[in-house]
Amino acid sequence: MATPVVSGIAALLLQKTPSLTPDQVKARLMKTAWKGFSSSTTATDLATGIVYSIEQDIFAVGAGAVDASAALANTDLAPSTVGAAKSPKVAYNSSTNTVSIVTDSSVVWGNSVVWGNSVVWGDSVVWGNWVGKGHHKGGTGDK
Repeated sequence: MATPVVSGIAALLLQKTPSLTPDQVKARLMKTAWKGFSSSTTATDLATGIVYSIEQDIFAVGAGAVDASAALANTDLAPSTVGAAKSPKVAYNSSTNTVSIVTDSSVVWGNSVVWGNSVVWGDSVVWGNWVGKGHHKGGTGDK
């Protein structure tokens, strides 16, 4: 959806319930979005003839079409035990030119990345280990 439409609905949510946090506004918008799209589709590049498969999920295509009425009718709140999501920390190894995400028992690596039982409120939205490799030119590596 266009940014002005979504921000307008976010403003309506905050007008109705001023105590909502930015995360709660986002969760309500994503949870109540209309998801009636096909689970997958294909697109063909007319110049090359290459056929691409597109899977419908909130991370690749989006949460759906924003539904103002459903978002305003929704009263779900995240449980108070969830806590705040932490930003991942990275460590740069200058001898190997690798960047690693530092794991611990934080929200990112714990049992509950986001709360609930579906993708938006799910038990495991982010998982696994990731090591990035890149080039670093000059400096100390902690930039």
